[in-house]
Amino acid sequence: MKLFQYWDTGDPPPEVAGWIDSLRRLNPDFEHQLHDEASAAAYIAARLGEREARAFAACAAPAMQADYFRLCALFAEGGLWIDADTEALAPIAGLFRDAPRSLMLEWDGFFGSTVMMFRQPGDAFIGAYLELASRNIEERRFSNVLVATGPMLADALRALLDPAWAAGWQARRAEPLVDTRLGLLDLVRMRLEATPEMLEAYRAMTLRHTVDALAYLGYRDPAYKRTERHWANWRGSIYRA
Repeated sequence: MKLFQYWDTGDPPPEVAGWIDSLRRLNPDFEHQLHDEASAAAYIAARLGEREARAFAACAAPAMQADYFRLCALFAEGGLWIDADTEALAPIAGLFRDAPRSLMLEWDGFFGSTVMMFRQPGDAFIGAYLELASRNIEERRFSNVLVATGPMLADALRALLDPAWAAGWQARRAEPLVDTRLGLLDLVRMRLEATPEMLEAYRAMTLRHTVDALAYLGYRDPAYKRTERHWANWRGSIYRA
């Protein structure tokens, strides 16, 4: 299985480079691929197509590039994604040994995107997630990376496929970002029809709490997160003209 990571410049800070190396060393059975902006663009153009290549080229913020490349790679080939600022503590295969098809982590009932695993290419859930991200980029619909290409899109897609789970949002509307998720759900309903393939892919997904990953991965706080490179501090448009 391939293990995908991304750092836009190809030259991560020393602390991040050390964490990337820890993933390589502790997971020798995986085919590790660290992509930068140029190699990710070439990968997307070769394995997906012109539409996705244009969408990736329009992503200005590095985190947005990582978000979009992640979706493209997992849809094109299947594999494992781990954020570059995550340290390996133990071989990661143990986390998804009992996940026959795919795995995503959740926290407080919502998806995270630090770790995502899809064993086979063409998964209908990740394909729908990619479609939503592509449309948001094309329409320049949101100014926040978390909403435009991040895990909030996966939450909205989950809500489309699992109305009973989505009903729990109503009671939490006053919480930060829950109201945003409800707005995203309305948008997703206009854009996508819940197909049997998407529903099957969602129901086959293994969900684990983020705490379950702590035996395998250390979530770190690198210095770059306090600079303008981090999505939360990004200035200007997240899109390129």
